[in-house]
Amino acid sequence: MEYLEHKDLAKLFRAAYAANKLHHLAMLTAFFTGARVSQVLRLRGEDIFEANGRVVIKVHAAKRGNQLLHTLHRDELPEFDMTPLIELAKTKPLARLFGGLTRQYLNLCLKKYCASVGIHSDFGHSHVFRHSAAMTIWDATTRLGAISHFLQHKSPATACIYLAESDGRHAQAAMDNLRLA
Repeated sequence: MEYLEHKDLAKLFRAAYAANKLHHLAMLTAFFTGARVSQVLRLRGEDIFEANGRVVIKVHAAKRGNQLLHTLHRDELPEFDMTPLIELAKTKPLARLFGGLTRQYLNLCLKKYCASVGIHSDFGHSHVFRHSAAMTIWDATTRLGAISHFLQHKSPATACIYLAESDGRHAQAAMDNLRLA
């Protein structure tokens, strides 16, 4: 399973920010909502609104009829700030925010951004943001239910793949730190 650590996500977001703001916003949205690229590309301006004193993004489930509200990520560094989505949403209230982008084109751009910052091309696909979000949640909570809810898994058992990935990291770290006398 491919996922990016925070230092590599930062490099990738900075490269996209410098190159193309629309690609950058699509990538941030995919990571901070954990949405599949198909869900991100279907977002409309009306899916970004204020609720209970916070700006949220309504992500429609790809495999179920329900939806999940995610708080818009704000950051003082523009490379990690999603607030430009608010203005974009105002200009396209009923239209798709990322109209014109396709999964295939976004993946091509991701490969280019990865290459430009020294990240292996295996990470140049849009699903890497979903996996990276899951590993971020796992590292912060160690709760499979949190991952399953955030990613809107149909079956909670699907989140177990992240437990296996974490166990693999711990096993590798144990072997890397082994000192044979």
